[in-house]
Amino acid sequence: MIWLIGLFIIFLIMALIFKGNFKFPEKSSGNQVSKEIKLEKFVYIKHEKLMTQAERSFYGVLCDAVGNRALVFSKVRVADVLKPSAGQAKGQWQKAFNKIASRHFDFVLCDPKDISIIGTI
Repeated sequence: MIWLIGLFIIFLIMALIFKGNFKFPEKSSGNQVSKEIKLEKFVYIKHEKLMTQAERSFYGVLCDAVGNRALVFSKVRVADVLKPSAGQAKGQWQKAFNKIASRHFDFVLCDPKDISIIGTI
């Protein structure tokens, strides 16, 4: 399943490149490559690592603890795990969504058979 997600991300990047909205940074002189990525009129800088040293350490311990009983995903948006209930007024739904849209769980444990959520950290 993870390879499928990786394949989707590669496909998405290639689509953006061919569409012309995504531009790789120009190589600078010497061996260094610029870390800036331009997407339309915005400029982004790539993080060097996905996790801090402490998060990476905990990730290793967590993976050892769950073994093959669960898959461990990191930095998952809360909005990908929870959603506001549909019975609310549109304005209330949007307010509830905005509260969780930019937040994330450090780790999400999923059943390896169907990727259903077991728990969050």
